Amino acid sequence: MSIVTTLTNQGLSRALLLIALIAAPSCLAQTVGAPSASYIFDTGRSSIRPLIGLAGSSFLGDPSLTGLQFASVAPNGTSAVAVWPDRVEWIVDLGRYLDSSSLVGGSLASPDQIFWDRNSSAAVFVSSTERQVQFVERSGGTLSLRSIALPDSCTGQVKALAADAANTLAAVLCTPGQDAGGAPNLFLIQPNAGPALVQTSSTPVSAAFALNGSFYVSGGDSSISVIRNPASNSTAEFLFVENDVLNGAAALMVQSTEQLLYSADRSQRRIRVYDLNSFQKVDDLDIGWQPTQFQPFLSNFFLMNTGSAASEPRLLLRTAPQRLVLFVPAGD
Repeated sequence: MSIVTTLTNQGLSRALLLIALIAAPSCLAQTVGAPSASYIFDTGRSSIRPLIGLAGSSFLGDPSLTGLQFASVAPNGTSAVAVWPDRVEWIVDLGRYLDSSSLVGGSLASPDQIFWDRNSSAAVFVSSTERQVQFVERSGGTLSLRSIALPDSCTGQVKALAADAANTLAAVLCTPGQDAGGAPNLFLIQPNAGPALVQTSSTPVSAAFALNGSFYVSGGDSSISVIRNPASNSTAEFLFVENDVLNGAAALMVQSTEQLLYSADRSQRRIRVYDLNSFQKVDDLDIGWQPTQFQPFLSNFFLMNTGSAASEPRLLLRTAPQRLVLFVPAGD
């Protein structure tokens, strides 16, 4: 069972939000939960902003950090990596920025895609312009970095698709340059090994790692494939086809139990949920906005879009104890 909570008026005032909270059924207020004391990166405003209020009636507060080139908030909701035009900072606690931030010495100059481990203590940096992947880990207040160059054939657009929970594997999709032609290539990258080309039966579109290390790939023909041990194997095994999806999923996510696969259908603005034992669809969420990602955000929550437009609400998916989609207005 799932619930979709929709705020269709993007300019809804905070007063109306309070009225909506009071008028909401008590059962909804009790089951939604409250992601509090947390932050998100507002792409449209190039700033990090706090998420204020109970889930279901939340809004984005005034920016805490502005003028950012890029940023990524960790799954714990309070740590972050901030990319300024002249530096990259690792922030342990955004609520104490001045005494909890440190320069990431030796960092890529312009990382534009970042994936975190589940403990918010390690991250994978990817730079489209520098054509590099960097594994960064914080331990005892010290940052360690390991950099891997992307293959020479990766001359066009670079899109990082996923990183595993242990921060030891990253999946990067490379499109050939305009002069090279050909289909995009998907590479698995490890800190101490060269990039491995993933062999799939269809052009890869999106991917996700499960907690047990298995690697799932969505193809352009809407097929779903899996690599059971991606650290030593790069050949995908076909599983099933998403019959209702065109051109593959925009993003994939495997629930922590390893039993459910979430697929983001951007064209039809839906989230589809599949049982990985039977390969049958068990839920279909019509959310009205385009989901583009599943970024871990606090316990059982995932951010489903980047908020690239200043007026675009943020989409939050909660996977347990009950599937729930929440819309957070962008605010003023």
